[in-house]
Amino acid sequence: MIQAIILAGGRATRLDGYDKADLRGPDGVTLLRSTVDALRTDAKEIVVVGPKVRGGIRGVKWAREDPPFSGPARAIAAGLAALDDVEDAWVLVVACDMPYVEMAIWGLVLRWCESGGGIWRDPGSDGLVSVDEEFHEQWLCALYRRSALVAACAQLEPGGSGESVRWLVGDLVLKTLPTPPGSTEDIDTMADMRSAGYTTGRAVANQE
Repeated sequence: MIQAIILAGGRATRLDGYDKADLRGPDGVTLLRSTVDALRTDAKEIVVVGPKVRGGIRGVKWAREDPPFSGPARAIAAGLAALDDVEDAWVLVVACDMPYVEMAIWGLVLRWCESGGGIWRDPGSDGLVSVDEEFHEQWLCALYRRSALVAACAQLEPGGSGESVRWLVGDLVLKTLPTPPGSTEDIDTMADMRSAGYTTGRAVANQE
């Protein structure tokens, strides 16, 4: 079974405060909704960690890191807590700011399926992480063994903040998978947004 966590929080400081999740593509669909749609086919359960959008999204759970804006590692922990406790599940962790991520997700799931749902049936493997064309690991486009991710999140000290995903999963045994060029490119700046043909939606301050 595959579950999914979408990270949709953050202060969007390099986007003049506009919420990444609410950026609108040429078709009018938000980045968040397009990410959810990319996961629907394969993930039996999806949780979005971030401010709940007005009206919600059908079939999606919502969570929030505690406290808000305490970083992506704690957002993953909040997402795990909101998912059903299925011991042998695998968890797709995806950031909501990659407009072309569908092909990368498809590659991760295909490799999982080819392995019979066990990443090469290797009990020593904790997951599969995407690698872009510049050989950078994309920790927020990866498929993790749920039990390994739970153990990693147990390292988070109560009341802490700011831990990176690289720190969180650094001790896991992860295999890598090259992704189609551009599929993990993200929107970080206003220039990125315009280049991808997106426009601004709501500001983060309006969703707290």
